[in-house]
Amino acid sequence: MYYYEQLAQKGDADAQNTLGVYHSYDWGPVTEDSIRTYAWISLAAAQGHTLAAENKLLLETKMSSEVVSRQRKFSIL
Repeated sequence: MYYYEQLAQKGDADAQNTLGVYHSYDWGPVTEDSIRTYAWISLAAAQGHTLAAENKLLLETKMSSEVVSRQRKFSIL
């Protein structure tokens, strides 16, 4: 994952989406990983990454509106 972290931090949308998906595997209640999941996928989606945009919508349908609002506050977007 170190390789993806390095690329994601440099703005690589594919790496950002990959990290988001990676962090989503243990996704449940709001945790550090769910915040990372939403943040990385949101960053990739904002760059026009189609799959990331779909993943973001999927995540949002699984989260309550309260959690979505909280996640957006942690996200740069």
